[in-house]
Amino acid sequence: MDNEYIDIKKINLLPNEKIVEIKIDYGEVGAEFSNIEKPQIFIKVDNNVKKEDKIINKTKLLGMKDGYETLSEDEYITTIKEKEILKKLPKTGF
Repeated sequence: MDNEYIDIKKINLLPNEKIVEIKIDYGEVGAEFSNIEKPQIFIKVDNNVKKEDKIINKTKLLGMKDGYETLSEDEYITTIKEKEILKKLPKTGF
């Protein structure tokens, strides 16, 4: 099994467009289907997000077997603590 990496930055959006929801559909999977590494999602938020703002993260897992559907939903609220400015360091060596 391979890990999946989805690079949302490769999607060409118009200046005012935003991605507000993603769906990942693995189709039919075997009983051994599981995560290899701890699942993570990294996002870039709007510049107007302020300290103590809340972002609601929702997860929905849906499965179907022999005509029976199972559903699990979860919601987690992220509180913005501070804005982190990421800077790339120059590559050295090699």
